[in-house]
Amino acid sequence: MLKYLTLLALLLLAGCLQSPDYDELVREPTPEEIAEAQAYLDQHDVPFPEGWSFERFDMSDGAFIRVGRAAPKNPTATLLFVPSYTSSQELVSEFLSDWYGMGFEVTAMDLPGQGGSIRREDDPQKTYTGNWSYYGQSVSEVAVHIAATRQSEGPFIVVGESMGGHAVIRAAHDGGLDDVDGLFPLAPAILPHTHNRPPLWFMRWETGRQVKAGTGDEYVMGEGPWYPGERDSEPEDLCGREESRMFKNEALHRTRPDLRVGGATNAYIHGLFVSADEMAVSETLPNVDVPVTLITAGDEIYVQTEIAQTLCTDVMTTCELIHIEEATHCLHVDPTAVHAQIHDALLALVERSKTNDAN
Repeated sequence: MLKYLTLLALLLLAGCLQSPDYDELVREPTPEEIAEAQAYLDQHDVPFPEGWSFERFDMSDGAFIRVGRAAPKNPTATLLFVPSYTSSQELVSEFLSDWYGMGFEVTAMDLPGQGGSIRREDDPQKTYTGNWSYYGQSVSEVAVHIAATRQSEGPFIVVGESMGGHAVIRAAHDGGLDDVDGLFPLAPAILPHTHNRPPLWFMRWETGRQVKAGTGDEYVMGEGPWYPGERDSEPEDLCGREESRMFKNEALHRTRPDLRVGGATNAYIHGLFVSADEMAVSETLPNVDVPVTLITAGDEIYVQTEIAQTLCTDVMTTCELIHIEEATHCLHVDPTAVHAQIHDALLALVERSKTNDAN
């Protein structure tokens, strides 16, 4: 997501009112680029947990969601993972495999417009909707399905990273997670971080103007369809710090056209602002009575850290805030030491959930 928002910020700062020329950017990857991606995946890709299977879940409005799941023998808890923007279950397979190895029944979903879930008919790469309550609804409905079909009798924890974290909190705001025993948002994307280029108020105003003008379904200025990126060898300039993990999203999108997600639409970004405003004054989030652990990153360049922390400390009364100073926004491609802290926090949340259920 940052690739597109950063480009937008630079264009607006420069006063550019025309989209860049995508003639050379938007193209199919070359055979050499595909070969590079496949070689990376052959060496670095982490397989799904043993016995992983996909299923189609039909939402109440007929939209379909791709759900994946696997369970070890005698699982101690059930997890539902909601990936981030442009992401899919394939990208976070390492987290899923780690948690399976820790004895958890692991399930995951692709949000509408991503992975193997429903896509827009006019442009499959565009964000599905600007209504963030709908993303929350998809999490809620899948959670009900998992709660009714899971194998574990232990706590049921819903995990969401970035966009997925926002969707999880939004689902709780809308009152749709009654069957859940704990929430685990990872660097939730409540609001984007523009580094004041342009100011956040200007992005809010501009995307709102586009929605009112009837151009909400168009790409945000400076954004467009997916195009092949370069493999940068300087991880300190990117989101993530573990080079052996950082190329996976690009590699998957080069080799799997069905997984590609392009830039954000005006409605999507404006809806993000609207949802954040609604959750900030939520009357339901203070009443969430299950344990919540919210993780924020110290090396954050994508989203506003403070608003996520405020939601945890001032709004969600059962929320424990954990700030990992050495982490980046892209936790799934951070070093193993960061992953270890996330796993420890998850284990602690599971124990809190057991205590909460006992009381």
